[in-house]
Amino acid sequence: KSSVEGECVLTNKRIMVIGGLASKKMNLTSIESMQWYSDGLFCNRSTGKSVFLRPAKRSSRWNRFAMVAQHVRTGDPVLGIIPKNSFIPQLIEATIVSPGDFEALDRSASGSKYTFRVVGDFVGNRQYRASRLQIGEPVLLVREPCNEHDPNAVSVSDSQGGDLGYLKREVASWFCKMLDARKQMQFRVAGWTSGGSLLVDVFELR
Repeated sequence: KSSVEGECVLTNKRIMVIGGLASKKMNLTSIESMQWYSDGLFCNRSTGKSVFLRPAKRSSRWNRFAMVAQHVRTGDPVLGIIPKNSFIPQLIEATIVSPGDFEALDRSASGSKYTFRVVGDFVGNRQYRASRLQIGEPVLLVREPCNEHDPNAVSVSDSQGGDLGYLKREVASWFCKMLDARKQMQFRVAGWTSGGSLLVDVFELR
């Protein structure tokens, strides 16, 4: 909801961002957890006003800051492994994402290609799993004919079977027939909408 640009300072009691026009500070005791990402450090606060610290540029100095901050907060050893996953997802091109419901698009010159928006992705740990995916990474689309809410339901999961959500009911009503026909298809991460919903690409192999 707000942002401050400036120098980030860590003490044994708080983190402060000191800028020319504004400043922000947060006590370490208010931070429930810290997660280090390739593009910054996410501070999950008990007040609900979480903070994402994004460096102007990645450097060894920033990496040391992120590790020391985690250690000061928890008191536990921190593995010196530089993360590869980003906190801010890469968004698909704006020409592909519409502000309303995202419908299927046939966008391939060689074979069918559809892009679907995953719904229900904010339930449980689904959004966390989705945030750790990379564009182009394979995902699974599986029919659920015994689903009590929708016999045409198509679930979406990562390559390890982690639940990511479902296809929209209107899309699943016709796409389930393609799955039932056992067509050869590949499913991959396409990107994210501006609202953070996961998008998946469907390729029909010929």
